Amino acid sequence: PQQFSLEKLRKNKKDDMQAIIAVHEAGHAITSILLMRTLPEVILSNSAGANSAGFVLTDYKWNYISKKEIKNRMANLLGGFAAEKIIFGEENVTYGATDDIQKATGLITTMLKQGGFGSVPAAYHTKHPDTRYFLHDINNTINSEAESWLKSAMKLAENTLKEQKALLLRMADY
Repeated sequence: PQQFSLEKLRKNKKDDMQAIIAVHEAGHAITSILLMRTLPEVILSNSAGANSAGFVLTDYKWNYISKKEIKNRMANLLGGFAAEKIIFGEENVTYGATDDIQKATGLITTMLKQGGFGSVPAAYHTKHPDTRYFLHDINNTINSEAESWLKSAMKLAENTLKEQKALLLRMADY
C-alpha cells in the first residue's frame, strides 16, 4: 500500500501562516459577496496545491466586464491585501498578495489601453513602426489613470472591510 501525504498537507495547521492566509482569503470572500454580489463556492486557508497556500473560488455568472464593475472587481482582487493591512497593520502585510496586485494592475491597464475605458476611448501601444494604428501614451496619462483607479479600488476594499471587520475576523477564524 502506498502512503500519500495529501491528507497531511490539507490538514489544518492553525499556525501563523494559516492565520495570515485565512485573513487574506476572508478579505477576498467578503469583497466578492458585498461588491460583486457573488457568493464564493469555496474558501480555503489551506491547500495541498504547490502554488497556492489558500484560495477563494468564485464563479461569476456573467462573461463580460462592464465599466461600472471594474472598480469593484479590482477591489475584490485587492481585498486580501486590504484585509491583511486592516488586521495586521500596514507594516505586516505579506508578499502573498503579489499575484492579486498584478491581476488588478493588468485588469485596469488592459481596460484603459485596449478597452477604451480611459478619458480617451482609444487603443494604446508602445511606439513602434508596427503600431501605427494605436495611440502612444507619451505623457504617461494612462499610467496616471491606472494609478488613480488602483488607489480608488484599494480604498473601496479597505472601507468595505473596515465596515465588516467583525465578519472578517469571524470568517478568518472559522
